[in-house]
Amino acid sequence: MLPKIHSVDDLEIVTDAMEAIGRAKGTIDFVASIESARALYNIGTIAAWRSVYGPEKGGKLMALLVIPLIPLAIATECSP
Repeated sequence: MLPKIHSVDDLEIVTDAMEAIGRAKGTIDFVASIESARALYNIGTIAAWRSVYGPEKGGKLMALLVIPLIPLAIATECSP
C-alpha cells in the first residue's frame, strides 16, 4: 500500500529508491491510495503508470484505493 499518491511522480520516487538499493528481482505489487483532489485529477495517468525499470525491478501497480474526499457523515446529512 502506497499512501497519498498524488501523481506518477510519487510512484517514480518509490521505484527509483527500489532501483537504487538494488533489491532482488521479483515483482512487488503496489496499491496506490488516492486521497486528494490532485490525485483524482491525475487518476488516469496514475492508473496507466508503468515503471521505467519494468515490473520485475520496479514493481507493478495492481489496484487503486480511492478514499472519499467528502466524509460519509457529511454526505448523508446533505441528502434530501
